[in-house]
Amino acid sequence: VLIACKFKMPFDKPISDINENSSVTLCSYRTASDQRADKALSQQRLAVEIRRVRLSYGRGKKTKTILSGIDLTVPEGAIYGLLGPSGCGKTTLLRCVVGRLKPSSGYVKIFGFRPGDPGSQIPGPGIGYMPQEIAVYEDFSIEETLIYFGRLYRLKKTYLRERIEFLLAFLDLPHKNRLVQNLSGGQKRRVSLAAALVHNPPLLILDEPTVGVDPLLRQRQVFSIEVFCFLFKFQLPSVFSIYSANNNYTLPQVPQLQVSSMSTINSNDGPNVIAQRQFSTMHDEDPDSKYVGKKVTFGQYISTIMALFWKNATRLRRNIPVLLFQFALPAIQVILFCICIGADPFNIPLAVVNHDTLGLQLGQSFLNKLDPYIVDKHNFDTVEEGKEAVRNGSMWGVLYIPEAFSLSLAKRILRGEGVDNDTISNSTIKVYPDLTNQQISYTMERAFKDAFQAFAREALIQYGRNPALAEFPLALGEPVYGEIKHQGYLEYMAPGVVVSISYIMATGLTALAFILERRDGLFERSLVAGVDTLQILIAHSLTQLIVMVVQITFVLLFTFVVFDIPSRGPFYLVILLLLLQGCTGMAFGLVVSACCHQENTAVMMILGTFYPNLILSGIIWPLEAMPYWIRWFSYIQPQTLPTESLRHVLSRGWNFDEPGVFIGFFVTIGWMAFFLVAAAIIFKYNK
Repeated sequence: VLIACKFKMPFDKPISDINENSSVTLCSYRTASDQRADKALSQQRLAVEIRRVRLSYGRGKKTKTILSGIDLTVPEGAIYGLLGPSGCGKTTLLRCVVGRLKPSSGYVKIFGFRPGDPGSQIPGPGIGYMPQEIAVYEDFSIEETLIYFGRLYRLKKTYLRERIEFLLAFLDLPHKNRLVQNLSGGQKRRVSLAAALVHNPPLLILDEPTVGVDPLLRQRQVFSIEVFCFLFKFQLPSVFSIYSANNNYTLPQVPQLQVSSMSTINSNDGPNVIAQRQFSTMHDEDPDSKYVGKKVTFGQYISTIMALFWKNATRLRRNIPVLLFQFALPAIQVILFCICIGADPFNIPLAVVNHDTLGLQLGQSFLNKLDPYIVDKHNFDTVEEGKEAVRNGSMWGVLYIPEAFSLSLAKRILRGEGVDNDTISNSTIKVYPDLTNQQISYTMERAFKDAFQAFAREALIQYGRNPALAEFPLALGEPVYGEIKHQGYLEYMAPGVVVSISYIMATGLTALAFILERRDGLFERSLVAGVDTLQILIAHSLTQLIVMVVQITFVLLFTFVVFDIPSRGPFYLVILLLLLQGCTGMAFGLVVSACCHQENTAVMMILGTFYPNLILSGIIWPLEAMPYWIRWFSYIQPQTLPTESLRHVLSRGWNFDEPGVFIGFFVTIGWMAFFLVAAAIIFKYNK
């Protein structure tokens, strides 16, 4: 086992004081007895071998070298400390050791294997890794934390239980059912150390294990590391620790090696003599390494996915209010949409100036035909008063009926084309509308036309004329699709809205998950434990798929059952298309998670793609209203053709064999595959 820790060297003390007070021997200050012991160490098998490692970022003039010609060897059974100031590349070197970074040149070998080689188990159970961050799930209990990491390392249940009980006692942890979020900082760090030790690894790597811990707890934790390595009769681990040279505290009994960002490490020797003497009494007589490479079987690969799935499901169960909110939010959106969108405006205030108060009072008959649900009539004496009310915003229009309206309309009906222009003018009702709101203006115009047609039919009958003369000389035949009735905006928008809700809500399920885990060091720790990005994607998708299915179930229930949106085609196509759209949204959320490292960046990316997609996809307004040059761009959006396909199924009753239907499924599956591949590639290379 290699325990790698990062120490910070106190700058206010000379090196000699550090050696005397902390009982640590620097590699650059060795006695003759140390050198003889180092010769004995050189005959051992190497736990870590680093040769000519160089790592650079950037290209051309912007190239920045982080590691330059690093050479370092650590024998098996050694405790090794890597010491240097902050920013000199210690953590970067560790990331090369654990297989998270690949050197630009040179090589790293762990027990003779290069990290990532088949069978190396590095990343994987070949190492125990404690990052600088606490990197444990706050909403897990201590026992659940150790169970999770034990399952990642594929430990048997009985052995895992034994290890948990041992680590609880050894590290003096609180009761195993205590939640991590309720622990102190020092207790959390010990839980993190327990997670690194749970599988009794052959190589233990600690990145500043005592950072942020008070001096008493720091000494206790250092003592725990030493006792673990010296006392217990397990196969002896190698310990590689990193400490930054900025903190003044006692170091564990390990050899120190100061590192600078551009220098070459030439340790060449090994740990101090005291450690070697105690280690030699614990080794078996066989000098060969006990580390054996082992390839991951398919069953073990699946078990890791199930461990990740268990972790995700446990976190969901731990926060029931948030889970219920996730279930209810799409239903709330559908309810608000169906209640607030698509219905006709009603109780529209209208200024009425009726000067037709004598004779037959046909003007009043017309007013009686106006739908009182839509139009709220307010009487005014003059047209100018009504217009002033419109200017003040209290009315949406003025309806004026002339004084001689009844007499002039009678002449117009009876005399036909023989009437003069004054008669035509006096028999015409004038409307002065406020056209700033198109939907209200359209609703008022339709209400006026319907009322006038009903009024005209009665007037024609009263004067002995054919009431059919009141009809427009344009008749609609039996429709091919739909019904002869007023088609509300709700029915037009419903397909696009349910597609959009299914897509965007699923995006939210996955967009922030990896960002939060990456920020807390949990994502990195899982990868070092041998989990690959594909396993993480599959496990997270399976977990959120359950949430998404519940969400879409509520969407379908409220859309088609509660609010009775008609569905004239096969309903299984509706369900299948919405599920596929939800999966596409989840895949896009994974892309967001892979690209972004901050929550606000992810939110901006989601919003920045959601609104253009909403506008371009024909959900709000028909594609036929868009210019040709932008219409073709709309067709490649992930929701445009699926929305049209859903409209064809709901309104026209089309089946899957119609091109207008299956093209939506084809586009949805294509976008989903593209997002998944993109997420996997970005996760792999965005380290």
